[in-house]
Amino acid sequence: MATPGDTDGTPHSAPSLRQRAKRLYARWASAPTYLVPARPTWSTALRRLRVAGIIFFALELVGFGWWSTVVVDSYSLSWDFAINLQAVYQMSLFHWAAHLSTFRHGVSFYQIHGVFMEFFLGMIYRLWASPLVLLWAQDVFIVAAQLMVFLLMVDFLARQEHRRGAAHSGILAGIGLALLLLDPWILWTVSFDYHSEPIGLFMVLLAARSLLKGQKRGFLFAFFTLLTGDVATTYLVGAGISLTLVAKRYWRQGATIAAGGIAMTLLLAHFHFDKGSPVAAFNYLIGPHGIPNTVKPSPIKLLTSLLERPWRPLHVLWSRHVDIVANISAPGLIGYFTPWTFAIPTFSLVLNALPFAHKNEFIVPFFQSLPDYVIVPLGTVMWLSFLTSQPSKRWRQVGWGLAVLVMVNALGWAVFWDGTTKQHWLPVKPAAAAELRTIQAAIPLNDEVICSQGVMGLMANRPWIYPLNNGRIFPQMSPTGVTWVVIAPEQGIEIQSSISAQQLITHLASQSNATLMYSAAGVYAFRVVTPPQSITLTLQRGPKFAWVDPGSAGTPVTVGPQNQWYLGSNGSIGYVMAYDYFREPAGTYRAVVNLATQGPLNLEVWDNSTDTMLARQYLTATGAPMTITESFTLSRSIGDNPYSGFGPWTIHPTPGPPGDQLEVRAYSETGAGVKIYSVAIEKRVAL
Repeated sequence: MATPGDTDGTPHSAPSLRQRAKRLYARWASAPTYLVPARPTWSTALRRLRVAGIIFFALELVGFGWWSTVVVDSYSLSWDFAINLQAVYQMSLFHWAAHLSTFRHGVSFYQIHGVFMEFFLGMIYRLWASPLVLLWAQDVFIVAAQLMVFLLMVDFLARQEHRRGAAHSGILAGIGLALLLLDPWILWTVSFDYHSEPIGLFMVLLAARSLLKGQKRGFLFAFFTLLTGDVATTYLVGAGISLTLVAKRYWRQGATIAAGGIAMTLLLAHFHFDKGSPVAAFNYLIGPHGIPNTVKPSPIKLLTSLLERPWRPLHVLWSRHVDIVANISAPGLIGYFTPWTFAIPTFSLVLNALPFAHKNEFIVPFFQSLPDYVIVPLGTVMWLSFLTSQPSKRWRQVGWGLAVLVMVNALGWAVFWDGTTKQHWLPVKPAAAAELRTIQAAIPLNDEVICSQGVMGLMANRPWIYPLNNGRIFPQMSPTGVTWVVIAPEQGIEIQSSISAQQLITHLASQSNATLMYSAAGVYAFRVVTPPQSITLTLQRGPKFAWVDPGSAGTPVTVGPQNQWYLGSNGSIGYVMAYDYFREPAGTYRAVVNLATQGPLNLEVWDNSTDTMLARQYLTATGAPMTITESFTLSRSIGDNPYSGFGPWTIHPTPGPPGDQLEVRAYSETGAGVKIYSVAIEKRVAL
């Protein structure tokens, strides 16, 4: 079979290009069938590594399962999880169309990505109605895909032992196992919500391995891949290309499944079963100057535009090369460059790197690039086996040198990124998670829910739930006429800005038909009763009041009319007011705070983007409420600066919104007698 390890190692004079092409064709045409020697003929080290690998993957599955329970307990599940949880909830009730409110009102789940395999998870959910059904299924399919690739590695090394007398197969298998287990991006994939990509990846690997062995059931697994959505169909096309390239005897099987993947992709697009794919994000590449985002292009039109002007996508790919390399570096980098392993990762990298002209939202290492993390280690082991089994001592030394570099590189990615997983993907504080669980338990099933998308995941096992990022006008579908609005401005991976969420809270507090039921740990839940004739609920922004921004030493006092509510001290020494965020560009400003204090109070303005205090004013007792102003200058705005790694283990994180995040804080030295009514930041205009 045409792999790096199949050359005979005999030195040749420099052949012409035509001779090279003929030789390559001859090798492709004569590549043998994928036959794995009987296991008793393997080296002892390779047999032991195979067993050790299976044990390690079993332990990894247990670890992933435990971590998934931690994610659920932390309430750190957002919009993507809500879409899938509401889908399996609907399917478990035999609502076959699975119409959702979480994505777009009335859209069937199948229309998002054409994922029909989720129906089986719906049936499991009917037997055990737990969010872990989705997360544990994701864990199982990720580990199963890793195990499938590991078994392909071991098979390949056994064939190399049999055909070429290659030594050290056990060491190389251990390197491949380490590449699969150390990759931090796989842990990130497990940590963020639920997605169908792992199911599609496992199915396509199962199909490819079966077809290599001459088993026709591989076509059945390819059919299951088609039912896993429009993302998985690209995996199938890539697998077909790889099968075609590795040997002539497999070109029909490869062409068949590739054609099936292309046909299914076009069918899903034609019948609008791709509403979740950011098709419009490619519009800037179509035509001489791009087309409006309101136009949905066909895949054929997009492909034609890319071929007509190839320099445009190449320029975009180069501008995002740091993240492209980061996706394939941890699994070995060199493993990308084999006929076996380049096609599926190429589809993944290109389709994730090209969306959007000015932001790298999808190519940052993430669940979107899961095929790269699972497949590239196979090619890495192939290259190392090829080099370390060469007759030339120099080439063997190169091979072992590369093996050391590959391991050091993998360890570097693990060291610099594994430790960031909890901070990045579990951003809900324990007290807020407990409050959200209390709120969830209190909401009747048939009431409608509108929730901050960063924490809505576990609340989606109900008929009507909407994310706040879907706009400000929401359909009223509940037969009870009751809507709960749950807002957590500083919790979860949130799209909505803090100030927008805080202004929404104050607007609801001013409405006569809205009752603030919960307001602890930075989470606010309103029960809104709508008139019987209402068909929509409109949410607007209200004024900025301080009671929505309590610090560790502050408590919202929500007694009486809403315009009399305030943020009071709770008797503790510390920040009475915190998390009062504003996002502003460079300029001169003043903080305006209406408050009353019976003791010493520090009023502070911080630039959280640089962790710098910009101004501080020390106050003694004010007695009656009064307005305090504090001028400050933001000389330079750098925006948010998220962690990006170190040295060669660096990524380019998706940039945040423009401007620096400014925060107004109030620190009480006595813990008593503080009342804060309102806070604002105003831009000073030069006269």
